[in-house]
Amino acid sequence: MRSEMASGNELDKIARHAADAPIWRADTHGMTGQQILKLYKTSAICPRCERLAFRDKGWQARRIARCPRCGWRGRAVTVDEYITGNLYK
Repeated sequence: MRSEMASGNELDKIARHAADAPIWRADTHGMTGQQILKLYKTSAICPRCERLAFRDKGWQARRIARCPRCGWRGRAVTVDEYITGNLYK
């Protein structure tokens, strides 16, 4: 785990990577990394490929999510928690 918070350029790179799927490209076209993070801060993120994930059955009770990109399914955190907890790779 990292000991410091990501810089502006790192946050931009993380945000663009997280939203790099056809389903989110239309929503994020022309947006900055900070705007993307603000829009999706309460969305789930896949810990395997670090892309936005869908809330799955069980989100309310156990925070279960599913990644449309790599197929991962399991307990997830939100994008905001992922960034503030320095969980990114």
